[in-house]
Amino acid sequence: MYMKKTKRLLSSNQRRLIKLLMIMKFTIVFLLFTGLQVSAKTYSQDRITLKLQSAELKTALRQIEKRSNFRFLYNDDVLSSTRKVNINATNTPVTEILDGILNETVLTYRILTNNLVVITQKDFIVQDTRVTGKVTDVNGSVIPGVTVKIKGSNVATASDASGTYTISAPDGATLVFSSIGYITVEIPLAGRTEINAVLQIATKDVNEVVVIGYGTASK
Repeated sequence: MYMKKTKRLLSSNQRRLIKLLMIMKFTIVFLLFTGLQVSAKTYSQDRITLKLQSAELKTALRQIEKRSNFRFLYNDDVLSSTRKVNINATNTPVTEILDGILNETVLTYRILTNNLVVITQKDFIVQDTRVTGKVTDVNGSVIPGVTVKIKGSNVATASDASGTYTISAPDGATLVFSSIGYITVEIPLAGRTEINAVLQIATKDVNEVVVIGYGTASK
């Protein structure tokens, strides 16, 4: 009698174990399937379809930006001397397109963090710099929520509740600090890794003025 009861107990435990293993199996399969979907989606964002004939390089880069997650940072003077480019790409990696249009030019590119692509001359070395700092007003009070953007790109961050920020930017870049109710400030990196910005409250007379470093210029 005791043996039969033990066998029934073991059989019940075995069924529960099998049921648990099946649940775990289906969970793992589901997670793998979801992960593959996310991976495929991310990968597809690096592939675009674009057709251009005799287009300026700046136009080509803007079209690539519209179709991908990449953002370009470059000097207008460098691109102005570049020949016209042709692109006939169908579901092609962005890197392959860039290799094709820059292959016979004096330009090259480097992909930094935040999907930022820096276009420079081939003899110019670009380094990614981690920049930190604090944003305050003229009275020394911290200003949260200030947009800190790399000029000429869509790469940006914002100051936190303590007024501090962190952003990765290439050498030679300029940071743009902007917030509603304050005058926009532009500060070049100039080799620095810490930049503290002081914003002035905008008035009706000066709200169309941009502060550049320690000077000002009209928008």
